[in-house]
Amino acid sequence: QAPSQPSSTSLTCDLAIVGGGIVGLTVAAVLGQQDLSVVIVEQQSQSQAAAKNQAYALHLSSRKIYEQIGIWPGLEPQLQPFTQVKLSDADYPYVVHYQAPDLNAETVGYVGRHQAILTTLQTYLRQCPNINYLCPYGVKGFTSEHHSEHHGVTVHLADPSGQPLTLNTSLVIAADGSQSPLRQQLGIKQLGWAYDQCCVVATLEFEHPQAPIAYERFWPTGPLGVLPLSAYQYRIVWTLPTPT
Repeated sequence: QAPSQPSSTSLTCDLAIVGGGIVGLTVAAVLGQQDLSVVIVEQQSQSQAAAKNQAYALHLSSRKIYEQIGIWPGLEPQLQPFTQVKLSDADYPYVVHYQAPDLNAETVGYVGRHQAILTTLQTYLRQCPNINYLCPYGVKGFTSEHHSEHHGVTVHLADPSGQPLTLNTSLVIAADGSQSPLRQQLGIKQLGWAYDQCCVVATLEFEHPQAPIAYERFWPTGPLGVLPLSAYQYRIVWTLPTPT
C-alpha cells in the first residue's frame, strides 16, 4: 500500500498516530496487529523522513519488539551488533567491562542507522491492509467530543497544496518529536530542565576492521559515546557544555 491520497474529504479510524518517525511507525506496527484501523500522519514524504543522518543503539528488548512485529529478519542484516561494552569514569583507572556471555546472549546490543530502521518499518506498513499512511500531511487543528454515547477526536489535516482532509478517530497518539507541536496544541505540559550541554556527532572511518565494542566514558563535562556502525566505521557522540 503506497502513501495514501484519500478519495474523500474525510476518513474514520480507531487510532491516529501523528508522526512517522521510528517511534510512531513502531507503535503503528504493534497496534496494527490488534485488528485496529490505524492512520499514520506524517508531514514529510517517506524519503525525507528517512533521510536523517542519525544512528541508534538498540537494546535486546528492541529486538524482541521487532521480532514480534515480524520485521527482524529483514532488519538484522542492516544492523551492527556489538558484543562488548566498556564503561569508564573520567580519569578513574578502572573500566567496567561486560560481554554478551554475561547476558547469556549472542550480543549485547545493535547499532542501526536511522534510514535502515525507518525504511524497513515503512515497507512493512505499506503492506498492512488496516493501516493508512498519509504523507505528506500536516495537522492544522483538532476538535474533541465528550458525551455519554461517544468520545472521539476530529483532526483537521491538509496536504502541501492546502487540500483539506478530516480525520475522525477515537484516539490520537502524538509521536511528532520531543518538541511535539501536537502536544503543544493540546496544552499538555511537560516537566524538564536545561542541561546546558550540546553534542558533537561524527563518524570515524578506519583503514582496518575494528572489534565490535561499544565505549562510554563519563567526563565532568558530559558523556562520550563511541558506537560501531560497521567493521570500518564508528559513530562518536561527544557531549560538551553549551558555548557561552
